[in-house]
Amino acid sequence: MTLKFKVYEMEMMRFIVVLHVMMNVFIRGLTMLCAINIDRRSVKFKGEIVAHARFYS
Repeated sequence: MTLKFKVYEMEMMRFIVVLHVMMNVFIRGLTMLCAINIDRRSVKFKGEIVAHARFYS
């Protein structure tokens, strides 16, 4: 019972870490896309994305 719970806890931790890393990669990619398409999008939107990237990383 205790061992099972510990394994479950470890799986949850790994899942959270993977999720966090994926979010970081996604946001960073989004930021790079916005930097490339700066002429198409407003500068304000790019600023918001960069702020989010700084907040999450």
